[in-house]
Amino acid sequence: MLARSACAVVTASVLAACGSPSPDMRALMQQQYASAESQMQSMRALQDKQHLMQELMKNPDLPEWHEQRQKIVMAQGDRVFDKSFNRIFDSMTVALATLECQVQNMERASGYITATLPALPPQQRDQLRAESLRTYAEAKGYSPRLLDPPRRKVRSQAASRCRRSMSTTCSTSKARSA
Repeated sequence: MLARSACAVVTASVLAACGSPSPDMRALMQQQYASAESQMQSMRALQDKQHLMQELMKNPDLPEWHEQRQKIVMAQGDRVFDKSFNRIFDSMTVALATLECQVQNMERASGYITATLPALPPQQRDQLRAESLRTYAEAKGYSPRLLDPPRRKVRSQAASRCRRSMSTTCSTSKARSA
């Protein structure tokens, strides 16, 4: 009889310790809500980024480019150079050499030149690419922060304490019952 009542008391205390809401439970619930809210924001940002990239693939030109292109079309006409052809051709070869271009073909009689620019260093190339993506995002009405790399999430100290206190409360109750 005494053993039964002692077992009932131990069982009741275990259930009360693990099942009763504590002040730490409120902090845990707030942390869970903040985590869910953060996940929703990251999902929205991911969808926006995906939509931006689809828009970039569909129409990569900025509105400013269209305006500039229209001005060029309107300004086309007969070009008159006030310098001799030899002077212009020589200046062009000097410019290509200054840019360290690789010239594949050159013909002075027709003025035909084909050349390629040297590749940029990877870091500079990536920086220019990121800058152009930011400019495109701003022009299309997206936040430029959308393209920033995601930051690592740091667990709050309050949530860690809450988890530790919950696990120690339940484990001490279970240890007492054994």
